[in-house]
This record gives sequence, C-alpha cells and structure tokens, in this order.
Amino acid sequence: MNQSVFIALVNNAALLLALAVVYELTYLLPVRSDKIRQVISGILISIICILIMKIPLALQPGLMIDTRSILISTSALFFGPVPTGITVIFAAAFRLYSGGIGTIPGLGIIVTSALIGSAWRLILYPKSKKWNWLNVYIMSLAVHASMLICMFMLPYPESISVLRDIGIPVLIIYPVVSILLCLLLLRQQEVRAYQLQLKQSEERFQMLFNHAPMGYQSLDADGCFLNVNQQWLDILGYTSEEVIGRWFGDFLSSDSRELFQRQFPVFKARGYAQTELILIHKSGRQMYISFEGKIGYDLDGAFQQTHCILQDITELKMKEEALTNSELKYHRLFETMKDGVLIVEADSGLITDVNPYLLQFSGYSDDFFVGRKIWDLGLFQEMSASRIEVYLLKDGQHLSFDDSGFFTLSGAYRNVEIVVSAYYVKDQKMLQVNIRDTTDRKQIETALIESQKKYSSYIENAPDGIVVIDERGRFLEVNRAASGMTGYSREQMLNMHFNDIIHRESICRSKSSLNKLLRTGIMNTELKYTKKNGIERWMAADAIKLTKNRYLCFSRNITERKRAEEELLYLSNHDYLTGLYNRRFYEHEIKRIDTCDNLPLSVITCDINGLKFINEIFGEKEGDRILIQAARIIRAELDDEAVAARTGGDEFDILLPRTEFDAASKVVEEIRKTCNTYNKGIENEAFHINLSLGIATKIRPEEDIGRILKRAGDQMYQSKLLVKKSSHSAILESIKATMLEKSHETEAHAERLVAMSRKIGKRLKLNQSDMDHLVLLATLHDIGKVGIPDNILNKPDRLSEDEWIEMRKHPEIGYRIAVSSADLASIAEYILCHHERWDGNGYPQQISGSDIPLLSRIISVVDAYDAMTQDRPYRKAMDQQASIREIVQNAGTQFDPHVVSIFTEIAGCSDSIPM
Repeated sequence: MNQSVFIALVNNAALLLALAVVYELTYLLPVRSDKIRQVISGILISIICILIMKIPLALQPGLMIDTRSILISTSALFFGPVPTGITVIFAAAFRLYSGGIGTIPGLGIIVTSALIGSAWRLILYPKSKKWNWLNVYIMSLAVHASMLICMFMLPYPESISVLRDIGIPVLIIYPVVSILLCLLLLRQQEVRAYQLQLKQSEERFQMLFNHAPMGYQSLDADGCFLNVNQQWLDILGYTSEEVIGRWFGDFLSSDSRELFQRQFPVFKARGYAQTELILIHKSGRQMYISFEGKIGYDLDGAFQQTHCILQDITELKMKEEALTNSELKYHRLFETMKDGVLIVEADSGLITDVNPYLLQFSGYSDDFFVGRKIWDLGLFQEMSASRIEVYLLKDGQHLSFDDSGFFTLSGAYRNVEIVVSAYYVKDQKMLQVNIRDTTDRKQIETALIESQKKYSSYIENAPDGIVVIDERGRFLEVNRAASGMTGYSREQMLNMHFNDIIHRESICRSKSSLNKLLRTGIMNTELKYTKKNGIERWMAADAIKLTKNRYLCFSRNITERKRAEEELLYLSNHDYLTGLYNRRFYEHEIKRIDTCDNLPLSVITCDINGLKFINEIFGEKEGDRILIQAARIIRAELDDEAVAARTGGDEFDILLPRTEFDAASKVVEEIRKTCNTYNKGIENEAFHINLSLGIATKIRPEEDIGRILKRAGDQMYQSKLLVKKSSHSAILESIKATMLEKSHETEAHAERLVAMSRKIGKRLKLNQSDMDHLVLLATLHDIGKVGIPDNILNKPDRLSEDEWIEMRKHPEIGYRIAVSSADLASIAEYILCHHERWDGNGYPQQISGSDIPLLSRIISVVDAYDAMTQDRPYRKAMDQQASIREIVQNAGTQFDPHVVSIFTEIAGCSDSIPM
C-alpha cells in the first residue's frame, strides 16, 4: 500500500469539512421557501464537489481519484434529492470536461454514489433521524465497493493497477471519513433542531403571556414592577411605560396600600400569598382584584422576583354584595314580620318555608309545616275550598280570605285573615301565604295565659337545663334539670349570679358572651363550670332575649364531647410514645414562634446515639423504653415556654423563645448531667442513654430560621461523630457478654477457637487484615444467638423441628447486628455464612463450595471440633480422635476438604490442641 496515496486521499478528504459550512449557511440565508434553500444548497455543494475534483490524486493522465463519492453519498443522505441532483449534474459535466480514460468510471462513481446515498435515506429517514455510525459505515462500504467495481470499466491492465493502488486506502479511509462527516452533520442537525424548539417555545410562552386570560405581574424585592402582561394593562387601563419601575402600592387604595406594606415582607418570607386588594383604575375608579403570588428564587435560593396572578373580581364582589343585602333584607323581614308566613310551591302545594311568628302563633313545629302540602294540614279550610282560584293566580296577583277560622296546636280557635300572593322564582311559580291574627284582645290575653302555663310546664320538665337571667346575669328562674346539672338547689341558684358557677378558665368568655347577649339578644357559647361538689364540667349555653330585662338560657352537659375533642387534639399534636409534641405541631410552632418578639430564639437538636443498634439487637420494646426515658429527661430540664418535640425515630428538637445562646448551652449541660446521673443507676452500659446535642440561636429578624435549624443539626452531627465509637463499643461489649451468657459459651471456648483459627490461617497464608477478621469472627460468630429465646438455647433435650427453625435464624440475626455496627460490618458476611455446608445443604442461603467465604469455612470446622470435644446440655463430650474422625468423614459434604486437611495436620502434630 503506497503511503503517498493515503496522504493524498486524506488531504482531499479535508475539503469535505466545507459541507458542514454549507449546512450551516443554508439555515442562515434569509430565504422563506424551502425549495429555494434546497437549490442554493445544491449549488454550494456542487462548488465544493468541483473544488475536490480539481485537486485529485492523479494516478496517470486522464485517471483521477478524489473524495467526490463521499461528498455525493453524504449529500444524498442528509440534504435530499434536489441538492443531490444538482450536484450530480455539475459533477458529471465537470468530469466530461476533464476527459481522459477515467471519464466513464468517474461518471459511474458519481451516479452510483448518489443512488446509494438516496436509497439509504429512503430506508433510514422514515424510521429514525439518529443514524448510528454502523449504518453510515455500511453505506460507505457499499458506495466505495461500487466505486472500485467501476474501475473495471478501465482498459486492462490499467484497471488492475488502479485497484491495486487505491483499493485498500479507499476501503479504509473513505468509510472512516464518511462516518466523521455524517456525525458532524448529525450534530449540527440536532443543534439546529434544539434551537428551533427553543425559539418555538419562547414564541409560545410570549403568546401565552400576552394573551393569558388573567393579569400577571412580577415585582422586585422592593415591590416595584419588573414586568406585566397585556391583560394586566387592559384590566387597569395603563400603558407599560406608566407601570414598569413604579411601586405596586402606587396603584392601590389607601387601605390596600397599608395592607401591602405590612404583608409584603411576610409574602417574601413565606414564599406564597393569596388575598384580595383594591386597585385604582387609570380612570380613578376602584377595582376589586384577587391576588395570588409566589416567590421566584435563583439557583442559590436567594430572592429573585415575585410571580403574581391578578383577576378582576369587581363585578363578582358587587353581585355578592347586592345578593347579600337582598337576602339580609328578606331574611330580616321574614323573621321579624308580625304576620305568619308560609312559602308554597304553587303546582304541588308543598310548603318550603315557615317564619318563626307562624310557628309561635300556631304552636306547631317547623317539621309540621315544611315538606307537607298546605291542603293536607286541615288548617286553612276556606283557602282549600278555593284551591282552583289559588292555583290560577298570576304573577303579582293576590287572593284574600278575610274571616277564616284557624285552630292552633293547642286546639284554640283563631279568627285570621289570609292573603295569598303569586310570584315566580326563575321558572317556578311560588305562593306566599300571609296569616294575620284578628281575634279580639281578650281572647289573645286568655290564650297568652294558657300558653305561659304550658311554657312553664315545659321549662320545668325539659331534659336540658333552662334558666331565666336578668341583665346582670342573676338567676330569675331555674328548672329541675339546671339544678341537677350544677348541684345547687333552686333556692340557692336564685341567690346566685351566672358567673358564680363558671370556672375561672371560662370567666372571660362568659362575660364576653353575656355582653353579646345584652347587645344582640342572642348568645351561643361553650363554657367550663364547677358543680357544687367541685367537679369540673362543660356546658353548651344558648340564650335569647325574652323581654327588656329577661333572657332565656338553655344549657346541656357536653363534658364527654369536650373530653373527646381534647383527647383528639392532644393525639394530633403529640407523639404517642413519648408524650412530647410531634413533628407536625413542631413545624407549626416554628412558624408561630419565629417572630421579633421571641428573639433571641434558640434551637436545640438532639439524637439518641446507638438507638437503632439497640432496636436491632434487643428489640423495639427496649428501644421504646430508652426513648421514653430520654424524653422525660429532656422535658424535665425545660420551662413552660419551651417547645420539645420528637421529630424522628431517635431525634428530638427544642425551641427556646427569648433565650440567649449561653442560656441554651446551660440547658444542654443540665440534660447531659441528668443523663449521666440516670446512667449511673443502669448496670448494663448498652442501655445507657447517650445523647448528641447541637445548639444554634437566631439573633436578628432577617436571619432565616431554616439556616438556624440546619446549623443546630450540623453541630449535633459533629457531636455524634465524637461519641459514636465509644457508645457502640460499650453496646458491643454488652452484646458480647449477653451472647456468652445466653449461649452458655465461655471465654475459654472463644480463646480455643481463636487459637485454632490462627493456626489454620497461617497455614493458608492469610494476610493480616483477614487474620484480624478471622480472630473477630471466632469470638463473635454466634452473636445472633442473643435474639434466640432462652427456652430453645437452654433446652437439655434435642430440639424439635420448629425449634430448629428458630435456631437456624441466628446467622441472619447476627448478620443484621454486625451490619448495623461499623466495628462489625467487615465480618457480617462471614457470620451469615458460618453454618453453610460445602455440599450446599447448609443454612440460611444454601450456597456451596467456594461460594462460601473462606473465613466462614474455617470457623465451621474449628467450631464443630470444639463443640464435639466439650460437654453440651444434651450430650457428653467426645474424645479428640473421635472428633477428628467425624470432621474427616464430613469433608467434602459439610466441610471444605482443603481446610479439613490443614486442620487434621495441625491436630495430629500439635500438643497445644485442647483435648
């Protein structure tokens, strides 16, 4: 292969980079028509092609080799048929003009390159625009294989000579150059697509912004306008130049301006605001605006701008106000009329409403009228007889019945005047029936006396407490139920004041409620009161005005409901286990307490060291006990203003309003002292309470409380790192002692296993790290037995199948214990596998052979040997030789044969092996 051919072809291929320039230029041209752009692209590519053909590699006169095949096939793949066709025409024309013996093959190369590139475009383009390099490489091989075939159009022996000179370079260089060129164009194509998508996205956003149905504004940190959309300008009638840069308060009414000045700092602090404001239209009229805003932050979390949505609710406000006024007027008229009134559906005769006067006048209840047909009541005989005339009444018409009879619930006869009027509510015809009492005064007085007697009887026998009080709150009348509720006799209560029975916690509310009763004639409240025997109870009290200085009050016992509410409120705000506040309440308190009045505000973050370890080893019940005790210690050192909460599994947080850093530090020291005092009374160090605490104090109002909380947390974690190792070491020592006690193993057993394991490890040439792990494993391989019930571990007989299932769990328990400790994590996998068998019939994973860690295989042998040579509750010890024979017999099934071989060598020649 001629080196000069390679160099010439590479130099010629460098001109292909101009194709990328053409691709970029076609998008920069100010041309709207895609067809014109394709023609221009074809002309530019043709120019590049001619330039390539003008500096070819001349093999002999009239026979030239260049990279036009790459250019034409790549153009067909990326630019399409129009630019490719133009390029083919120009390239063919130039090749005919150049002449020579290579003219026919040259034209063949031009045509086949275009056809293959176009075919590849048709195959790939509909499927994916992300053509990978392999597709391009295959295309290029096809193009240049065709190019070499075209060389056979030369006369013999020139064709063979040319193929020998250019064959290998063409098949090596040209595909690589094609791939690089296609990747470059594909990258440009992707960049162009992203730019187009970004432009379209910006255009859509701008269109959405300007045509949004609601007004939008953004403000800077001072409340000045940064931007508004067209809808905002249309709502208020201003131009953009009149708004941008001005303070938002300039466009508000005086009341809304003051509200904005107070609330804007709160808005920036909270990050969200929703309110209603009155804005001034350019014409001067006031407009009600619904305002909703959020804060935009930069990448560093600092304030950037506000994003606010404004909606004109002026018309809605006016309609609501008009409707409210109308309903209020109707309601007052309906409620205060001295005529009885019924509202009736004309078609069905169904009564939909009744006013209080008619209920009082007739003696019937609301249920007697509402929902029943007026014709079925039997009270309006003359009206019922004229039912057709009533039905035919038109809007605005009325029908009167001047002298009708009416019987009340009590059976009293009344002379009444009835007026029926028709009106429409939407499409439904309604009747208003007015009933006016026309009985003479004497009959009224007589009926009134009878009503008062029945009223008094009802009051006396009512199940609820009923009293009558005067304007000073003194009792004037008391029924039997009220006396029973309070424990005072009727005579005693008639010499008492209402507030005499009210508990001191409710005395302010009671006075306020009595004042409201005097002002409005109505009272509804709930009060805590004290019975004569000192027992505290709750009552619901409802009162209305009877006459000028007489007020009727109904009361009922709601103690059980209040207790249920208080318990529910307590549970919603407190941690069920420790009794401290929970995280939800704590986060609410942060927002409430984070005010200037509570500065300096100190925060203490606390974490119980090793609690997760204790939960894993001794169970959650023991962990809960430590949690409860830690909460008691923390609460004991705090005053009433402090807020202490359990905010995580083993985490507590404390808020200390109006507390300096030094004072908070003293609180931390007292907590630590109390912990130390408590720990002195706990013999087992594993159950000592060891706390990591962190403190931070907010001094200035502008400081972010979130940063203060994080600072306290960071300090707590630093403290945790300092004590973590010693805390875990204490727990581990306690676990080790517990393991030896529960499994009836001895320190001597552990020492024998360590000694035998070391000898085997030396023979296996273990490194120092593995030797250290082996020693630790020999000591703690049965650590999981702390989680096995004592009745199984201490059973003198052989274990049942169910008991064996429990016993076989101890490798997994040991694994979990080890994983949760940084000191033991390195041997966790060995502990898990120390009861696996070489034949795969072990537990818990049933792995086999070399899949079992080597250290686990070693411990399996030495532990079995030591177990056989020592007494057990259910059998006597075996002698040394019998034990070794047992080990050998199980080599290849239970034990690693290689480890057994080393073990037997050591056991057979060493006097130090225990007998």
